[in-house]
Amino acid sequence: RRGIFDWLSEQASSCQAKGVSPGCFAVNASCELGADEGPIGQRLRRHWSDLESALAALLCEAQQGKEISSDHDAAWLAR
Repeated sequence: RRGIFDWLSEQASSCQAKGVSPGCFAVNASCELGADEGPIGQRLRRHWSDLESALAALLCEAQQGKEISSDHDAAWLAR
């Protein structure tokens, strides 16, 4: 659980500007350009896929370490 918390905290921190919170660039860009079929839309989809894979790996590790329930597939939980 600690690993997941640390990872999520790091992700959240990287989306905040000092003293200002304009939101996460990737989320904002996805809202505006996520349906774009060009290179920007492709890059955004790859970003979310990579993020999902990283979260699934952390969840799987936590399940194997008996830190969280393994009742559900880690990839499903990450999605």
